[in-house]
Amino acid sequence: SNKFNGSVQLNKLFELKNFTSLELSLNNLSINVNVTIVSPSSFLSISNLRLASCNLKTFPSFLRNLSRLTYLDLSDNQIQGLVPKWIWKLQNLQTLNISHNLLTELEGPLQNLTSSLSTLDLHHNKLQGPLPVFPKYANILDYSSNKFSSFIPQDIGYYLSSTFFLSLSNNTLHGSIPSSLCNASSLRLLDISMNNISGTIPSCLMTMSGTLEILNLKTNNLSGPIPDTIPGSCGLSTLNLHGNQFNGSIPKSLAYCSMLEALDLGSKQIIGGFPCFLKEISMLRV
Repeated sequence: SNKFNGSVQLNKLFELKNFTSLELSLNNLSINVNVTIVSPSSFLSISNLRLASCNLKTFPSFLRNLSRLTYLDLSDNQIQGLVPKWIWKLQNLQTLNISHNLLTELEGPLQNLTSSLSTLDLHHNKLQGPLPVFPKYANILDYSSNKFSSFIPQDIGYYLSSTFFLSLSNNTLHGSIPSSLCNASSLRLLDISMNNISGTIPSCLMTMSGTLEILNLKTNNLSGPIPDTIPGSCGLSTLNLHGNQFNGSIPKSLAYCSMLEALDLGSKQIIGGFPCFLKEISMLRV
């Protein structure tokens, strides 16, 4: 996060015996990724590598040798094409950020991943096809602003036992909202907005507002009534259902959402009176 420019040769840095962390992100640097392994013992000790906005065009091949790598940030570069399958085999990798690139495909197969990833950020690429397999113990999954075009897997919720942030927004996903999402009991943010999702909202999803803080389903093709199943423990701060085809009245159980700051229903088919129990809300759009 400075204004350094010019090129960086990594060979000399990787000769340092106790070298474990390198952060060059957010400058105006160009990185020479043609690294020769001079001292394997020092080279393999790197655990933290942050090369965001470093004018990279490809995945550096030396990464596959960094067996102790736990944090990798290659965001905001110009990396194109495939995400190589060897990146999923970095057994100690916990955070992978490859957002804001020009990636189009995840090289497979992706089944039965044993990855230890807790954060996977793929947002703002051109990734196509079905949604990738979800890392078993992931806390943060951001697949937004890509070109994923499949159904949301019906069993998705069973892979999200530790996930508290899930964004699938701004893709071309279709089908319905799987009821298995209700098994993702750790979710705090769920964003499926700006897709082609149809059907109704599973009633159990509104029940999850006891733990959910942000639920964004805007700009889909959802229909039917909004389930009146919000529990007394509602913790929602944001509920956005704008741009769907909901009908019926505003659920009275929304009155339990004392922490609600923003509510956007935005459906012309909502009937009934103004919900006076929402008078403390700071942003209301119906």
